[in-house]
Amino acid sequence: MTHTLTITLADAADLAWAQHTVTAAHYLHAPVDPRARPMAYIIRRDDWRVGLVMLGIPHATRCQSWWGYPRMPTQWQVVELCRIWLDSEI
Repeated sequence: MTHTLTITLADAADLAWAQHTVTAAHYLHAPVDPRARPMAYIIRRDDWRVGLVMLGIPHATRCQSWWGYPRMPTQWQVVELCRIWLDSEI
């Protein structure tokens, strides 16, 4: 039997599930701060959620050419990887 893995952009219910999942199962045991405006991609095996990738806007008050930009980028130019989680079955 073959299984299909898909990745889709999370809706509000998926994002709530992702925040709950990373709080319970990720090594940081903390949700992504809502100020980062997190978004998630949900990994499904058939119709079951088996993983997630969460991204957010970094919050730094003083960057001084971080991320390889010659000048300070705006918060909309940089997205950081916040959390990754995969079910142990995967």
